[in-house]
Amino acid sequence: MALKKKIRRTQNAIINKIRGTKKTDAEREKEIKEQVAEQTRRMCDIKGILEAIDFSLSELPSEELEKKMSSGQSVPDYELVRKMAVAYLDQARATEMDTSRIDESIRYAANAFAEGVKYGQLNKARWGMVAMMHLIQYEREDVDETDRGQFAEMAARKERQAENYVTMLKECKKLDNREKRKAKLNSLYRKFVGEFEAKRAEFNRLRETEEGEYAMGELEENAHHPINLSMLASELDALLTVISRKDMDILLLRGEIREINRQIALIQSTMDQIYLALSEDSYVEDQDLLARIEEVNRERQEAVSRIIVESERMDTALTEHQTAMKQILDSPASAKKTAQNLVYLERKEQEEIEKKERMEANRARRRAEKERKIEELKRRQREEQEERELDRTLDDLEQELEEGFEEAYMEDALEEVEAENYQYNEDY
Repeated sequence: MALKKKIRRTQNAIINKIRGTKKTDAEREKEIKEQVAEQTRRMCDIKGILEAIDFSLSELPSEELEKKMSSGQSVPDYELVRKMAVAYLDQARATEMDTSRIDESIRYAANAFAEGVKYGQLNKARWGMVAMMHLIQYEREDVDETDRGQFAEMAARKERQAENYVTMLKECKKLDNREKRKAKLNSLYRKFVGEFEAKRAEFNRLRETEEGEYAMGELEENAHHPINLSMLASELDALLTVISRKDMDILLLRGEIREINRQIALIQSTMDQIYLALSEDSYVEDQDLLARIEEVNRERQEAVSRIIVESERMDTALTEHQTAMKQILDSPASAKKTAQNLVYLERKEQEEIEKKERMEANRARRRAEKERKIEELKRRQREEQEERELDRTLDDLEQELEEGFEEAYMEDALEEVEAENYQYNEDY
């Protein structure tokens, strides 16, 4: 009997150790208060981000800002979502589960929504709006803590859903940056193509005249001697150079646009996978929100279709452009112009090599001259030092001589005085 009690006590001790120390009601109440205070602070921070949005300063298109999901709405979608989010945050209450990771995801979505509206980042604004409302409405709802297994499963699913939305918003940021870059490249492309077409039309207009035909013949004969060209031939020569340069600019831009389109397609593919994960893991029953998500996805798919059509159109335009350029470049004048450019480039390269050699020779000469001057200065310093030592030796000798003269003079004077004294004594 005693052994059974001992075994039971040991089992209870092990179970208590696994479960942890049981908290008192006071400790549990204190923990809940701290959790409520922390969650309330996080909700206030998110509300501050939303309330700071100024739609009048948004860089989004006006038609995007004025969109309404239904005809009975009093305010556009973006403003309505902001108001609804603030209202939900005001009503949000502390839950028994740890919502710190979900709250961070809501904060990330709110920041994405605010930045997308402010800087005109369309994908970021739209998905930030959807993610924020979904996470606030459905992922922060209370979970019955009595069933620990259900609690852990629900918490894991909510956090996974929040992480998927954050990943989607990061991809939206990449997509917005690529689309902004692509818009700039397309603008440059249209500009360069317009300039190319204008220069080509001017070249064809000049070449089709009688003077132009004569100037083209002159250009072919003097391809390697541009100084002998007439004014019209020089003008045709300059036009050929500009056309070649514009053609190279267009080809480079075309390659960069192709790369941007490839990156956009990869991002869209990643977003499709995330959207599929969100759809499979979703348990939302709000039809309006589901409709909004479907609308965002549909618009994104339409944008992909437009990119494909535009890419095909640009391929056709590039083929036509290359055909027209080939006709110009295959002409005898253009061939001679290319040969002239190659000769000119070779001459410039040779001149650069000779220039570098001259610079090296000059540097070596200056270095040798500097070393010679340094040696000359050192030699002069040594001579000056020797002269100073010689002067000091001469000064010492002169001083010794003067002192010797003074002693000899004093001795002679004393002898004279003694002689006078002796003579005086003899006389008297």
